[in-house]
Amino acid sequence: MEILLKRFLLYLRTEKNFSPHSLKSYQTDLTQFFSFLRKRKTDLTNVDRSFIRLYLSELNQREKRNSVIRKISSLRSFFKYLVREKTFNSNPLLYLSVPKKEKLLPHYLEEKEMSALLDSIVTTDFYSLRNRAILETLYSTGMRIAELVSLNCEDIDFFNGLAKVMGKGSRERIIPIGEKALGILRHYLKNREEILRKNNFLTDSTENACLPARQGERRTERMLDRERYQTVYAKEEGAVAAPTAGLHFTKELLEKLSARGVKIVYLVLHIGPATFQPVKSADIREHNLEKEYFFLPTDTTKEINSAKKKKKKIIACGTSVVRVLELQVKNGILNPGEGYTDAYIYPGYQFQLVDTLITNFHLPKSTNLILVSAFAGREKILQLYEEAKKEKYRFYSYGDAM
Repeated sequence: MEILLKRFLLYLRTEKNFSPHSLKSYQTDLTQFFSFLRKRKTDLTNVDRSFIRLYLSELNQREKRNSVIRKISSLRSFFKYLVREKTFNSNPLLYLSVPKKEKLLPHYLEEKEMSALLDSIVTTDFYSLRNRAILETLYSTGMRIAELVSLNCEDIDFFNGLAKVMGKGSRERIIPIGEKALGILRHYLKNREEILRKNNFLTDSTENACLPARQGERRTERMLDRERYQTVYAKEEGAVAAPTAGLHFTKELLEKLSARGVKIVYLVLHIGPATFQPVKSADIREHNLEKEYFFLPTDTTKEINSAKKKKKKIIACGTSVVRVLELQVKNGILNPGEGYTDAYIYPGYQFQLVDTLITNFHLPKSTNLILVSAFAGREKILQLYEEAKKEKYRFYSYGDAM
């Protein structure tokens, strides 16, 4: 079976030009089917429609609908290949009916909202201009991230308002670009070569990349996501993830808050893998968090203690901030410090410092959700989550906040 799988994957890669990601999905799906065959002590020669229905029944018990559809599609393609290669006489999945894929309406921004988002990017320097060019291009053309990062300068036809991109399966396609995006791109490209050359970033490998990264190298999809998955105030390396509540803030928004008299101070907590480990114990108090590094500067504690003395609100941006602040407060006074903490806050805890919390919608059984429930009350949080589902809020890392 493994030999047939290798041949099939080679066929998909060489003749169908499938991406590495697609090949990996096919391999995973078929390996799972082979495990099912071994579990039933049989082989491919005994596979018929009734056996496939048995496999489908097991999948339906433990997989989501879209996953089942994908796995059956992988099997159908595999047996179609075997028939073509005369290894199999017929495809047992040829007329097999499967559940239809669930179609959900995508979340979207209204035109006014999108315009406001684009106009909020103040192009004060070359890199902010580049970021504006990225968003304008994506919005105007609807091109995929993979197509954007592979875009070369000569691929843009300013006269006809067109862009040549390399799409899925290395297929070339021509797509129109709007006038506004063309104007931003024209302005950006006038400065691009000068800035890259000035900083010695212009090399043979980066010369043609239309929208390179900060060091001049061509972007990858992962690189673009890594740049977006950062707070605007991030400085220290060490965390495995961004404090997602902070992703809602732009430099301009922070400046507006400061102008309105809001004092903004900072601390460091290097979020570790433990943050994402679900609570599995029946009694949540028995769960243990791994230690994570924190640093609470003296200047930050002075500002917070002063604000507390004046009876001003202490607003924590994210559950990580709450954990550090509550760890370091003694007898109503916040103390500076540096070290490692496994502070775990659950219902019953009496909060000593934080008055208000900004946080995202967290995963079930997570310590973050437990902390939020301790802060606002379980019933209140359940109400908020029901409201979020009703209004179709976005959840998790790139989601909405409350």
